[in-house]
Amino acid sequence: MNITDFFTYCTGLTATLDQIHLLNSLIDSKSKYILICAGRQTGKTLCCAVAIMYFCFELKRPIKILLVAVDDQKSGEAPIYSKIKEIFKNHPEFRPEAIIEGDVLYKRGFETKSGVYVYAKNAIESKVRGTSADVVFCDEAGLLKPEVIMSAYDCLSGETAKFIVLSTPPKLSTHIFNKWLENPEKEGFEVYHWSEETTNWHSSTELAFKLNNYSSQRYKTEVQGLGLLKAERTYFLNVDDCVEETATVLEESTNVVQVGTDRSHIWISIDWGISPCPTVIGVVEKLGSRFRVLEYQEYLMELPEEFIPKLAAIIHKYDRIEEKPRVYADSKPIKFRGWLEHQRVTVDYVDMLQHKEFMYAQLQDIFKTNHIRIPDSFKNLILELKKYHPHKRTGDDWVDALAMACYQPQTPLGKHQYGRAVAIPNAIGSWSY
Repeated sequence: MNITDFFTYCTGLTATLDQIHLLNSLIDSKSKYILICAGRQTGKTLCCAVAIMYFCFELKRPIKILLVAVDDQKSGEAPIYSKIKEIFKNHPEFRPEAIIEGDVLYKRGFETKSGVYVYAKNAIESKVRGTSADVVFCDEAGLLKPEVIMSAYDCLSGETAKFIVLSTPPKLSTHIFNKWLENPEKEGFEVYHWSEETTNWHSSTELAFKLNNYSSQRYKTEVQGLGLLKAERTYFLNVDDCVEETATVLEESTNVVQVGTDRSHIWISIDWGISPCPTVIGVVEKLGSRFRVLEYQEYLMELPEEFIPKLAAIIHKYDRIEEKPRVYADSKPIKFRGWLEHQRVTVDYVDMLQHKEFMYAQLQDIFKTNHIRIPDSFKNLILELKKYHPHKRTGDDWVDALAMACYQPQTPLGKHQYGRAVAIPNAIGSWSY
């Protein structure tokens, strides 16, 4: 049976021309490096699952196949392996040829009587290492760390040495998948690409809804399966998805939580500014792992004597009997230390040089998981988030304040080089530290 007929036999579906070209390449011994870049729900993972079954039950050559993917949280299995198990379930005639436990496949792979070994590994570097394989599949590579992908590549051995990487293109330009996608010939990859728009199982109504509701970046990557140009990439993903007219936070039970719940915490940050840069104060409410932005103010061309009382008034507005807000401020310049303490505000001063990389990495994860809500009235913040990149020198004051407000330090702030600066009035009425 050829691979196209086998695909129809296993799935009950008719392969598209794009899928037929890919299926033939997946089992062709001359194709060594294959990069599959396509939109979501376009059948790329299904094609690879069918190709693995073809290696097992049609070609029947003694080979070892390694599958590397992030396990699904609900099933605890890689999506590609789940599709293989589904084929086994729908076609019990394959079971006598497989060495399995009763009617159930082993959770981390199986073996066939013809000598094919299939290993399914979670995308953890220590778990991937040391597994010798003739064929390696990296599923949803955009979710894998580059070191995991390269560890999977290091597992290749033998004459076959086939390396297959598939994903919807990741939005971060630094990801190794995008590097290979930008210059596949140089890297030795054959590229297979298709979009939801070219399939016959995504309706025009569904595509129109996505076009109207997805950001342009999300539509291009997730629907069209295209990598983003440098001008289209953003450091923070899903910014548009996190903007609301009235910012709300949802509990796990999907109940909308009102501002000021006794289960929430108020976190405030201050990014000091020297003209022409403004001093910015940001206020967020944290509920579990979720955040909502409550308030933002900036002060430009004002003396400390003028804007410090305004900052203190904002902070004291969020005082609670049982808990005062947590307040972070940039430790530079030091001339501002002590001003807020004089207004009965306790401040943790954070050394941005030491912490900025961690602060931004955490904020990036918060946006990636869609765990923050921002009122659409904060247009400066939204604009800066969309334009931010790690080498930006100006125009990021509002983002700095947000990153600091949401920050959960890994290094305790009690240490001298990072920690709280205690302001003590001295004998002549000024402040020492």
